[in-house]
Amino acid sequence: VLDEAGDSSLSLSKQVAISESSYGKRTPDPKSEPNNNARMHLKRSIQRYVYRLFLLPSVEQLISTFVDAAMKKVMTVAPGPSKPTSHQFKVDKGEATEDVEKIRDFVDQVQELILDGCHDDFVSMSQRRDFAALVDDSDNSIRDNLFREAVREQTELEVYVPLRSTISKYLVYAWFNEDMEMKHKMKALADKPQSYFRIPKEHRSRSDWKSVSRILHEGVGRSTLPCVKLRAVVDAAKE
Repeated sequence: VLDEAGDSSLSLSKQVAISESSYGKRTPDPKSEPNNNARMHLKRSIQRYVYRLFLLPSVEQLISTFVDAAMKKVMTVAPGPSKPTSHQFKVDKGEATEDVEKIRDFVDQVQELILDGCHDDFVSMSQRRDFAALVDDSDNSIRDNLFREAVREQTELEVYVPLRSTISKYLVYAWFNEDMEMKHKMKALADKPQSYFRIPKEHRSRSDWKSVSRILHEGVGRSTLPCVKLRAVVDAAKE
């Protein structure tokens, strides 16, 4: 599935989703390299731990049952593989939103179940000498956010990725006309100067927001997992 997606920022290592995208926006600070390496290796260790959880028969059966049911539901609603046209869409947006929200809620529930049930193990892993360089704060929020990020990516790999093409098709048919309208508007506005959008001179980008464009292109356009796309949008807003 990942090969079909053409995602150059997502690789698999022992069935663990690893996002390697750095957006190519800044030269890494050598002083932060030990912390960055500790974060990366701890994150991968947690993801491998979670991967093994999904191999448990009871968990594997739970995920398979949900994925099969969700795929069957979408396939009974979405049109066939014919070329899309603006006249053939009869997918109800409300129903599409409700079904996608159910998938999101299921992923959320699995994620929270793992975080709650395995938190002590994650803490024990983080206290190993291998991860001593990890910089944390007094309330361990940096560490806990890393736990959440790792579990979320692995959970989406197990639940969302098998459904990705099905969900994408569902949404394309439900919002085809809106997507086409947005593309036309974006094309019309692409060459407009910053002054056209009434951006004050002191806030205008000398590079025409190329760094933001790069973040969105690599973090959204070339990523597979929704959580990675969302982080890229947040990073672009901070940029």
